[in-house]
Amino acid sequence: MVAAAPLAGLPMPAFAGETEGSTDGFVPIGGIEQWLSIRPAGPADPVLLFLHGGPGEAMSPFASLFDPWRHAFTVALWDQRGAGRTFGRDRAGQGEMSLTRLTADTIAIAEHLCARLGKTKIVLAGQSWGSILAWNTIHARPDLFSAYVGTGQSVNWGRSIISQERYARARATAADDREALAALDAAQRLPISDMARTAPLRRWIMPPADLAFLEEQRRFVGARPHPETGPVGDWVAGFGFSAEALTPAVVAFDAYASGPSAAIPVVVIQGRDDHITPTDVAERFVSDLAAPAKAFATIEGGHFACYTNAQAFVGALTAHVRPLTG
Repeated sequence: MVAAAPLAGLPMPAFAGETEGSTDGFVPIGGIEQWLSIRPAGPADPVLLFLHGGPGEAMSPFASLFDPWRHAFTVALWDQRGAGRTFGRDRAGQGEMSLTRLTADTIAIAEHLCARLGKTKIVLAGQSWGSILAWNTIHARPDLFSAYVGTGQSVNWGRSIISQERYARARATAADDREALAALDAAQRLPISDMARTAPLRRWIMPPADLAFLEEQRRFVGARPHPETGPVGDWVAGFGFSAEALTPAVVAFDAYASGPSAAIPVVVIQGRDDHITPTDVAERFVSDLAAPAKAFATIEGGHFACYTNAQAFVGALTAHVRPLTG
């Protein structure tokens, strides 16, 4: 991975368009301007950089979901290259869209935060696609991070699909839904990398909490046709742009390729009913993992439990992550 030049010791540029006292704005990262929001806690509190999922599921429109996190951490939210406000800043000028390029961006953002906030290390957290990006980043530059936090933890596409199929089959059998079982049988004859194989799974793998979160996103987006410009237009277009560019990296990712091992402490906090990045797969991964310290915790909720059950998530952060930050 090609890391950006270290920023420690250099004067930090103001956010482009920043107003006095604001913590939201654009910073020059990787040759483009990228949106960063710093939601401060106390100056002595550790800093947590959160990597959103998707790919392309920018969290800038939903920043208030992170307010409970500020009881334990200063939280930095970043709209990644190709997503949200970063995408809207210059849609035609996003540059290379790859896991390698976004890993370099993440390193540069982390260096920026360390220098800007006077930290030597920060916590790196990733949800879903963000856990893939974070996992790559901590292996490229473990010196920047005191701990890694995964939620909606991605491990391996094939392992996830097999777990989803097992769960969907059990539910369809319990419901005596023969049509669904036949669809599952037909889908399982497809290659595991074929997106059509996931089609019969979708009705089964979303618990109510996840559906409620997606409904909140739908309320933000509004009815079709979606606007072509503005915050909603940028979010919708960026989501599609990022998904097209980065979904192959999601399918190819295998956390076991690292050993599995990590040079820093690892904490995975999963929703008990996460069947998108299945909790049983994540738990087995943490069990197999070699790391200086590790913890696996479950809370009520599904794939989006860090948003839908923020109080419990912060409780797990406080119990398992704060002690690792010194």
